[in-house]
Amino acid sequence: MISRFKITDKANGKVIRCLHLLKLIFKTHNHLSADGRKTISDTTQKNRWNIMQSIFVELAEMGYVISKPQNLKMKHIEAITQRWVKSYLAPKTFANYFSVLNVYCRWIKKPELMTQLDKSHIPADKLYCPMKATSDKDWSKTDDFLNIMVKVIAKDIIVGTQLLLMHEFGLRMSEALCLRPWVADCKMVLQVNWGTKNGRVRSIPIETKHQKHVLNFAKSLLPSSCKSYSLIPRDKTLKQAKNRFYYIVRKHGVSIKNGRVSHGLRHGYVHRKLEKESGQQAPIVSGKPCIQTPELKVARLKTSASVGHSRESIIGAYGG
Repeated sequence: MISRFKITDKANGKVIRCLHLLKLIFKTHNHLSADGRKTISDTTQKNRWNIMQSIFVELAEMGYVISKPQNLKMKHIEAITQRWVKSYLAPKTFANYFSVLNVYCRWIKKPELMTQLDKSHIPADKLYCPMKATSDKDWSKTDDFLNIMVKVIAKDIIVGTQLLLMHEFGLRMSEALCLRPWVADCKMVLQVNWGTKNGRVRSIPIETKHQKHVLNFAKSLLPSSCKSYSLIPRDKTLKQAKNRFYYIVRKHGVSIKNGRVSHGLRHGYVHRKLEKESGQQAPIVSGKPCIQTPELKVARLKTSASVGHSRESIIGAYGG
């Protein structure tokens, strides 16, 4: 959220009306991606709503009280972007806000508000945030990895197994929690059907003995009568399981503060997969750009698909 301003019964009636109408616009458009071709995740939908709601509230705080969200004008765009610049938002945050505002203007059939906006007051690094990793987030190569994994497994064998699945198969945390190992094991591939972003199903090749060992270990945690179950303990909801996961890993030093996060194991999977498919290390690992070949493009696409993406360019966010 950009603002801590709260909409209450005492708030300006026009602002309340504006947000009510904004909800109707969101109900029509918010489930679709910017190009309208696919459904987006609940998290992205919520993020869009928080940003746009805050924009209209912030405008009201600055004296621009808008009763209808379709009445957004150039002066409003200029005012809010200038406020963002003065707030010293991080480039990635600014780019995210700007992108959401851009999408919204297309929804209300006013794309010119963004295309004709005088951007001279906006620093160049705020408008475009390149999708390239600037540091290697894979901590599985560090000396601490094995020690941390042993301690996590000793403390909570379920959380430890979920971490191992993230490491070996490049799963997101929610995918590792929701995975049904007996059902997902299709011998040659791991079928990831649960907890995925946007509900997209994917098949991950089972190519190494380590992957097989981890998958078999995950299966061994579920009795034969529970083969259709996930790795979420039966006495916990998904939210509780996530809280437990974060509590355990943070307790053992896996946190932003310590320079290692669970998602970094997914980065490591991408690095290994890309090298296997292309014969070249990711730039963030080797310290030099890859040699551009047709084979590299195919390898990047295959690697992207294995972690649940459809764009080749997304690999840059993992490997530079």
